[in-house]
Amino acid sequence: MKNPRPSKKQKTQPNLILYSLGFEPDIIDKLLYLIECNDEVKNKGIKDKHIIWTLLYWKQYLPITEICVTFGISPKTFLNHYGETIHALWVVCKEIMEQRYEQLVESVGFLKHPITKVNYRAIAADSTSIDIETPIDYQIQKKFYSGKSKSHVVKFHCEVSTTSYRLLLLHPEGFPGAVDDIKIADQIYMEKDHNGEPQYYSNGRMIRRHDKFPILGDRAYISLPNFVVPHKRSKKKKEKPTPDQVVHNNFVSSNRVYVENFFLKINHFKVVSTTYRGNLEHLNKIVLILSVLADIQEIHNDGFDYQFEKQKLMEIKEKRTMFVVK
Repeated sequence: MKNPRPSKKQKTQPNLILYSLGFEPDIIDKLLYLIECNDEVKNKGIKDKHIIWTLLYWKQYLPITEICVTFGISPKTFLNHYGETIHALWVVCKEIMEQRYEQLVESVGFLKHPITKVNYRAIAADSTSIDIETPIDYQIQKKFYSGKSKSHVVKFHCEVSTTSYRLLLLHPEGFPGAVDDIKIADQIYMEKDHNGEPQYYSNGRMIRRHDKFPILGDRAYISLPNFVVPHKRSKKKKEKPTPDQVVHNNFVSSNRVYVENFFLKINHFKVVSTTYRGNLEHLNKIVLILSVLADIQEIHNDGFDYQFEKQKLMEIKEKRTMFVVK
């Protein structure tokens, strides 16, 4: 039996769907522009409807058959474009993150500690966990099992500016759930170059640490010299924190909240807020894509540090398709 198709009266422009997803239509136009300008993916035949199908699937994360009924297409048609669309979006979003990294770090301001008057970089770092299906293989189960969340997870680490709320760094690959946060931090921040200086790992390339000013993190980063973390309250001695410790903890917590808020933005998509059922390689790409798009949407059209040809953008807008939505 064929899937029921909505009537012609139910046809609508993609703009309405994009607004429901939380995106401006111009973002899709510019993504298509970057795809068409990228030699690796420009001949893959990616269209705006393929991007919207993919984003709506991530937003609702319903069975593919239900998503296909929504758009009046067959599951085969959706799957034929899904993998290529993810790869194309990942390529251009990775390019966006890499090319603007240095510029964003230079624009990050400083925070002055209310007590010590020491300057800290206005950057907060943290990691988030995404639940995955229980692997069949027992050894893989042990690798991804997190004792903290009592489930199988993949962890992702990122940095966010506490002044502009911009995404500064997202580690390109997730870490298995069995890896402690402190070990994740060691792997990311304690990489050394041939001179013994720490470096940054970002999207497959090493970047020298931008400066020696500490940044904000939770107690998972306590062993790292370049982090400021909250004071821990002693439960055994039942000691109350000193007034200075309270001020310090409030200073750290009030600024670290921005990285937590950033995670909430991508959690609007059920593909990462519920149990992920797909390919783990796709998950790495999905998190990067959603993080970059959420960051771009935070500042609307100013999120692209590119000079777009107006004529080509107009051509893309004119080609914006009409398709069926239930």
